[in-house]
Order: sequence, then C-alpha cells, then structure tokens
Amino acid sequence: MSIKIIRTRVEEQKATITLDIRGGQLGVQIDNHITVIFCCHCKTQLDNFYILDGGRYGQVGTVNCKCGAEIHCVDSDNIVEYLDTTTTFNDQLIGKYYIDFKNLYKLNTQTWTIIKEKTGYDIFIEHKAEQIELADVLEEIISKFSLEIDELKEYSSDKFYKLPELINKWFGLLDTIGK
Repeated sequence: MSIKIIRTRVEEQKATITLDIRGGQLGVQIDNHITVIFCCHCKTQLDNFYILDGGRYGQVGTVNCKCGAEIHCVDSDNIVEYLDTTTTFNDQLIGKYYIDFKNLYKLNTQTWTIIKEKTGYDIFIEHKAEQIELADVLEEIISKFSLEIDELKEYSSDKFYKLPELINKWFGLLDTIGK
C-alpha cells in the first residue's frame, strides 16, 4: 500500500497524470498519481499533496490529519481515476469523501470538447489510442497556439483551497482559451 506525503516542489513535479486517449464514448481515461486529501472530521484539506504510488486491490493506505483523524484511502486500483476516503476519529466513522480526478482536475470529455471548439485542438485525433502525460499535452497546446498563461495563479475548488502546480497550469490554460 502506498500513499506518500509530498514534501518538496521537486517531488510534486515528478508526480504524473497520464492520459489514455480512447476516443468515442470512452473519452480520456486518466491515471493520476498526485492527490489532495480532505478530512471529514475538521472539514478541511490537508496541507500537503500526496503521491498515489500503487496499491493492493485499491488499498493505498492511511493519512493522518493534524486534528487526529485518520483518512483511509482506496483508489481505483491499477489505473487511478478516483480516491475514495473514509475518515475515522477514535475508531468512529466520521464520514466519507470521494474524489473523482477526471472532474476535479477538469480532464473530462466536456473540457476536451471546449478545447476543440476554442482552438481546433482535438486530443482524439492528435493522440488517438496513445498514452501521454498531461504535462506534455499542456506544453503541446501552449506551443502550438502560442498561448501565454498565468503560471503563478493558484486555483481552488469547493473543498480544496489549493491544487497541484500542474493542475493550476492546466486551469490557467483553460482560462486563457476560454477568453
């Protein structure tokens, strides 16, 4: 079982998000290796990001929150598209939180459709039946369309006040092409 705290920016930058371009109704399958964690006991995001580095039958381990709660983590096994967490405190179930990475990180079909409409870039043609890192797709789109994005802007979501650097850059691209 393996969920590990990310302590440095270099460790964060090594964490990958792989896109498996399937096309049709299957769209893009993601294999995510960097996650945020939400504690249902203190109702906050944990301060660090975490590396998802494989598990056994989806069991990736437990993370301790500074409030004393334990967050037990299960992912989607060999291709990580989600993280299902259960928070306990003093062996009492507090709550569950499900992280759908495809939607949280805006890597869903709707986003790819918007990118195609706004730029003409069609990931289903460019990388049909391939696996490619999100970082490489991001750089490809920025370069191909000579885009400038605000790389310093930090984004958030409903439960998470900070997101990984790669996702901030991705959201910056989406903001830029949405204008």
